Amino acid sequence: MIRFTFKSLIIISSFLIAGFTAGGSDSSSLRYTAMGGAGIALYDSPHAFKINPASLFVQEPALFSVDMTGSESIVPSSLGEDDPLWSMQNPSTLLEFVFSTRYSALCVGFGFDLTDREVNSTGDGLIFDAYNNSHIQFNVAYGFGSFSFGMYARGGSQMQRLGIEIDASTALVDYISQVYLNRYYPSNEDQQFSSGIGILVAYPYISLAVLTDSFFVVDYDTNEVSIDIVDLLEDTSVGLAFSTNAYDEDNNLNPVVFTSAFDICDIADETYRSIRFGLEVKFQFLKDLNIALQTGYRETRATPLSLIGIEGDGDASVGISSQINNLFFNSVFVLPLSWLSSGESTDSAAIELSLHYNL
Repeated sequence: MIRFTFKSLIIISSFLIAGFTAGGSDSSSLRYTAMGGAGIALYDSPHAFKINPASLFVQEPALFSVDMTGSESIVPSSLGEDDPLWSMQNPSTLLEFVFSTRYSALCVGFGFDLTDREVNSTGDGLIFDAYNNSHIQFNVAYGFGSFSFGMYARGGSQMQRLGIEIDASTALVDYISQVYLNRYYPSNEDQQFSSGIGILVAYPYISLAVLTDSFFVVDYDTNEVSIDIVDLLEDTSVGLAFSTNAYDEDNNLNPVVFTSAFDICDIADETYRSIRFGLEVKFQFLKDLNIALQTGYRETRATPLSLIGIEGDGDASVGISSQINNLFFNSVFVLPLSWLSSGESTDSAAIELSLHYNL
């Protein structure tokens, strides 16, 4: 039985809030996560160019912005009464600084992840492997009319601390000291590089996009950079989005805006190809004051399944977001549908929170 107590909720909130003091795994926008991971054809949010670099050209990006994200897993096998700290599963935090113009953007991020969770030998605490990830990403974009294209290059490194211990009675203090204040050491995956290109065609009400996340491939043994056509095709995604206008014909703010998105991701990869779709309803009170509700679904369609179809074994998501002037808030809950089946699920649910501030 899952027991939610006041103390447990405080611990969960503390870890997520602590995440806003540093950074974690890659997280582009929780709005897209809430819409099932769909949205490469969307361009109406401050995070859009992180998803598809081509959208940078059709946005009005801030000169400087800060993104802070905290996420936590919910693992069914670790929710028993004997677990010393079930409210701490695999916390992940992320801090990103973004400098952007219409034609280029620079993103610098720092993150911390805890993985490989184990109960310690005395049963009163947990043992994790901690990873410190840092990255720098450069985007460029250009276009004309309704057509735009963009490219990004991303490099990073990873440091690690293996076997850190967190006591259940002093969990928050141990988490901050062990994760943020101690020294990390080089890991076996100390270099990371990725690049991609995106194309966006944006019309009123409808937009289309193509994106690949494997434009250049780096051979770390020889330090050679090449283009691998197989990887290029396997990591290609296509997207379609529909959205009603934010303003009516008299340039008055519409009170409600509907947005939907549908993506086919990794379209040539027979193992990881997937379908993703989502819906958003935004309630606009003022130009810079709104609240939105999102829901979505994603499912892997590996061979021999047909590309289009639903088996009902994917992940459903719901989210809520809001904007108050230059401050954006997002929250998401992702639920594997295997949790609703009669058998015992090994898939993890997730809860994520983020703040984005434009200067």
